[in-house]
Amino acid sequence: MKVEKLNEHAYLIDVESGGLENFIATYVLKGVRAAIIETGPTSSIPNLLSGLKEISIRAEDVEYVAVTHIHLDHGGVAAGFLEIGFLHDQRVFADHDDIAGAEFLSGFHRGVPGGIQKSPLF
Repeated sequence: MKVEKLNEHAYLIDVESGGLENFIATYVLKGVRAAIIETGPTSSIPNLLSGLKEISIRAEDVEYVAVTHIHLDHGGVAAGFLEIGFLHDQRVFADHDDIAGAEFLSGFHRGVPGGIQKSPLF
């Protein structure tokens, strides 16, 4: 796992899924609150948690989680974070066309107010 600071508020975390470097990355926007974009597959949870810790982001700092589409390599950690209790009150966004295909998240998002929401961004 490695963290790259892109600018004052943006970070890239290489989650090294399957031990592969520069293959799957997560973006983190950090300000007063934080947003995680593209969480990666569930096998990336330990590396993503380590990366978030390295940039001093705790679960309660995260306000939004966005996945561009519902594939396990893009949104698996979102489901895993919900399952392990890392996410609680955060909003999880996905592309509106993928909401119906989010069954693998459906069992996990019950504790998230509003569940998985249609993204206003795409």
